[in-house]
Amino acid sequence: MSKSEPRPLLIDALYINNSGGLMLLKYLVEKALELKPGVFFLIDSRCEDVFTFIPEAQKLVMSAAISPRKAFYTANKDKFSGVFCFGNIPPPCRLKVPVYTYLHNLLLLATPDGYPFYQKVSKFLKSVFIRLMLKNTDGIFVQSENMAQMLMRSWGYPKGKIQIFPFYDVRRFVPLKALKKKPQDYLFISDGNAHKNHINLLKAWELVNKHQPDWRLHLTVTGRNPALVSLIENYRSSGVNVVNHGFADPVDVYSECQYLIYPSLTESFGLGLIEGATAGLQIICADLPYAHSVVKPSAVFDPFRPESMAAAILSNRMEMPGFEPTMLKAKDMVTEMLSVWD
Repeated sequence: MSKSEPRPLLIDALYINNSGGLMLLKYLVEKALELKPGVFFLIDSRCEDVFTFIPEAQKLVMSAAISPRKAFYTANKDKFSGVFCFGNIPPPCRLKVPVYTYLHNLLLLATPDGYPFYQKVSKFLKSVFIRLMLKNTDGIFVQSENMAQMLMRSWGYPKGKIQIFPFYDVRRFVPLKALKKKPQDYLFISDGNAHKNHINLLKAWELVNKHQPDWRLHLTVTGRNPALVSLIENYRSSGVNVVNHGFADPVDVYSECQYLIYPSLTESFGLGLIEGATAGLQIICADLPYAHSVVKPSAVFDPFRPESMAAAILSNRMEMPGFEPTMLKAKDMVTEMLSVWD
């Protein structure tokens, strides 16, 4: 880069390499390339194949480790006009340009009951490390008001340094709203992390099928969670009407089902809720703040009680009097977020 060329924005996406975070990152990269000429990216080597569309001169693929990341910042600290750390962790050093960090992992702030002990310890140690780095960022971006409140309560982070910028790409799901879906089919699209609450959902669906044996529950738990896959098969073998698709294109499963069940005990954002609402599904979900931050659901339940879950499912159908259609509340603010560095 010559001295006469304007300095680009750096988007540091290290530590993002799978699941919903990777989906959001892909959308962010597409919009940044459109809105920020010359933008430069740090890409996690574990997802290099996803970002072949980024021009070679505008990216560096590297290991998501502390030492090489610190070496990069030390060597390039004067080459950028601003920095956006998308992977929850601020820069390893203080820079003389606007720096903001996107925190989108609620488990760094609090872990729900029943979460594996070793994972609680891991999240705690990572949160301690991030808090040590907070001096190197000018502020934190979050996805929802619920996340902002958690950040203030858990870390004592100043309200004035938090900005709420939800963003998401639902272009693939909009056409699904016009499809005629199967009214007896319900969906929970998520892998098997403990806080997703699949076990209570399976217990609830067993109760549902005692009254409505034809109603079918669709799940997308992959082989990364073999114990849960085995449990689902046990329920299916015992007569519970459940289908596990494993890894599946969300467009395919959203196009089949009329209802989305969302029993998760905690979410940073709840991208599945937004996708489901955009696809025209009616949402029955946990009565928790994260859900109310992004949608107005058709019905809610106590996620800790399978009988509450089953009752909400059985008594909230589109053909029933008083049923209220789901409404989307969240707004895609990716353009407004990137304009912070204008």
